[in-house]
Amino acid sequence: MKGPSDKEKWLSGQFDNAFREHYHRVRYIAAHFLKEQEQAENIAQDVFMGLWEKRYEVDFAKSVLPWLVTITRNKCLNVIKNYKVQQKYQERSYNLIMDLRADLVKSSSESMLLNKEAEVLLKEAMEKMTPSMKETFLLCRFKEKKYEEAAKIQNVSVKTIEYRIMCALKILRKEFKDFLGMFLV
Repeated sequence: MKGPSDKEKWLSGQFDNAFREHYHRVRYIAAHFLKEQEQAENIAQDVFMGLWEKRYEVDFAKSVLPWLVTITRNKCLNVIKNYKVQQKYQERSYNLIMDLRADLVKSSSESMLLNKEAEVLLKEAMEKMTPSMKETFLLCRFKEKKYEEAAKIQNVSVKTIEYRIMCALKILRKEFKDFLGMFLV
């Protein structure tokens, strides 16, 4: 079995140098765009994973920093776009639940049974939420606090509040899937 070639050793060394020299910059740029350290860390790791995968195509004789910055920027923009799509989806889900609630309240005694069932499902869903997620959900959805207000109350970032609401709505959608399905038929 043969060891790595001289070119592979050289590329590996160039990658190591680029990683040591630019990793913190890439993470800082991602954090600047996304305002969240954990996501910035993930983006930085993805960028350097991409550099490793493209090490045979990248010209290490030139500075790789412009390439790294471009890839970082594009990955951050993709995260932001995905986040906006999720926000729209969450809004629609929330509006659907609120409309359903309003219809149930307006309806007859048959609806009261459905309302009870919805309450049970809501309680079950909330039991599956973490304490911080549950508190955020209650503040934003039942006490009608804006995300910025909830962030101040809980001493976290607005992004954290948005993430918790997204996770809570995901749990609610899963719990209410069959319940809502009977109204959509």
